[in-house]
Amino acid sequence: MDRLRDEGEGILLIYDNAIDAALLRLYLPRGGAAKVLVTSNAHAWRGVAEPVENRLWPKETGADYLVKRTGRAAERTAAEGLSDALGGLPLAHEQAAAYCERLEVRFAEYQQRFEAAPVRLLDDARHAPAEYHDGLTLAKTFALAIDEAAKLCPAAEPLIVHAALLAPEPIPLFLFAEAREEFGEPLASALAGDGLDEAVAALRTFALLDREAIADEREPAMTTDTIRLHRLVRQVAAARREGEAWEAARCALVKAMAAVYPAGHKSYSDPESWLRARRLDAISRHQQTPRRKPPCC
Repeated sequence: MDRLRDEGEGILLIYDNAIDAALLRLYLPRGGAAKVLVTSNAHAWRGVAEPVENRLWPKETGADYLVKRTGRAAERTAAEGLSDALGGLPLAHEQAAAYCERLEVRFAEYQQRFEAAPVRLLDDARHAPAEYHDGLTLAKTFALAIDEAAKLCPAAEPLIVHAALLAPEPIPLFLFAEAREEFGEPLASALAGDGLDEAVAALRTFALLDREAIADEREPAMTTDTIRLHRLVRQVAAARREGEAWEAARCALVKAMAAVYPAGHKSYSDPESWLRARRLDAISRHQQTPRRKPPCC
């Protein structure tokens, strides 16, 4: 490190899968001659480096991969449909391609099986690439990330599970901030103060969700602070609750939605309530059907 203070011309240092900037800062050369490349799931790097986001694959790129990986040029259209269902995640494409190749399943058939049982196929160890963390599946990758986020902030795990049960639209954070009491203890207390922000930050550290302020389409000056989950993260997170625990989480969300939804004449006379109502309406339309009607509903 002392030598790199003055030397380093022509040297590239690579720090792979760094947890965050604070942990890495001690190992960065101060001279400026060496070039440094960092890969990380964390988002807060601007105090150390210039972030370059790796985008998800568009369906055309995903289809290119599936076709080349399996040699099925005739299934190009189906490959685009499957790539879109996989949400642009490269590892999901590799698992799907390996499955289709070994079992001689067409892309359209795999997509049907995937949509019927996504978590089972996302956790298919037999078709996970051995070079990726010794065969770690996409489902286990997300599950481990959720566990690690919970170590940083205990509220992170129940927060993402509740969020995963909502429709795949931007989720307004005021739902959890203003109606936190409806989620019961210990989550209600954990979300108090800056607890909600800490939980979101912990989940963002492992790239489990995005946070963004969304402008109203009619009044761009009016914005809503939201989080958004990738569709496959949603599937894995939602599967962490079963039976009564799953139904209890759904009930809590129903109560929270009722608590923050604009009531009575206010929804007609206050333009700010229109934006709130639209955001809540969007996330209330969920495709999953409860296994049995929750008592609270």
